[in-house]
Amino acid sequence: KNNELSSPSAEAIDLLCKNTGVSKVIAITRSGFAARALSLRNLNVPIIAVSDDKRNSKSFNILPGVNGIFYTKKFKKTNLDFFKKVLEFLYDQKHIVIKDKILVTAVAYPTSGNRMNLIQIHSVKDLKRLLNWREIWWMRSSIYMKSNFVLEVAINHFDNIKKAKEIINKRLKS
Repeated sequence: KNNELSSPSAEAIDLLCKNTGVSKVIAITRSGFAARALSLRNLNVPIIAVSDDKRNSKSFNILPGVNGIFYTKKFKKTNLDFFKKVLEFLYDQKHIVIKDKILVTAVAYPTSGNRMNLIQIHSVKDLKRLLNWREIWWMRSSIYMKSNFVLEVAINHFDNIKKAKEIINKRLKS
């Protein structure tokens, strides 16, 4: 039974953080076990603990070095596909950025009923390219005036600012 907070996974993660240039650890966890175990190790990088349980995610914030994040969709125990969505969510919310090298850890279910401890290291830059993540452009502060009308622009999910400007200009002309 692996209920000790000094788990072999936490020890391995500690060593990886010290020797691989990881800039952030992402713990995908419902209960917070991983967050607690990693917090006790005093890692030299921030720990982002993501949970689909709102109360648990808030409680992670009291752990030293841990930032608790609530993910609104339920984690699945049938495959690993939701991991990609969790990481994209963290990227969209700016918890991870293009220059980060992240270590992801979780209890994973590669197929229904089969459980494994997962540790992966990724470059966010590579994830963005491989998984086709799109940039989100927020332009809330941009205010355009035309014919005594004020148009506040908040456009998101565009691949580039040029496309966003084209849409703004079309709206201004109409």
